[in-house]
Amino acid sequence: MLVSGASAWLAPTLADGYTALAWTRHWAAPATEGHVAEAERLRQLDRWSVRAVDGLAPLPQAREAAQHALNVAAATEARAPIAAASLYANLAAALERPTVSRWRRLGLTELATQARAREALLRTRSTSTPVATTP
Repeated sequence: MLVSGASAWLAPTLADGYTALAWTRHWAAPATEGHVAEAERLRQLDRWSVRAVDGLAPLPQAREAAQHALNVAAATEARAPIAAASLYANLAAALERPTVSRWRRLGLTELATQARAREALLRTRSTSTPVATTP
């Protein structure tokens, strides 16, 4: 009875996580590049990668979804800095949620740190103003 109760509780979470992983893979694929605006692509990656991490942690697929999102955001942050910063912040928060449980944080801590660092760097770059030099 305990096993069937656990599987009934986990099945919807895992199904949602794997669905979100499939959408993360879709939006991270090079085929979507150029078909939609970069900001929209990053928003979709933000949405689906966070759901994948929430549903699949500590499975390796949670890490895969996060890595896909981080890679695309890093490649497109110059063209869509606001969407990239939002993705970094939301993904870092999702990656940090499982860390309350030692078991669920396996492999996610360094990705959360990477996302926070990229967000901070992007925000620093966007708020810094070039200093004019006089000849």
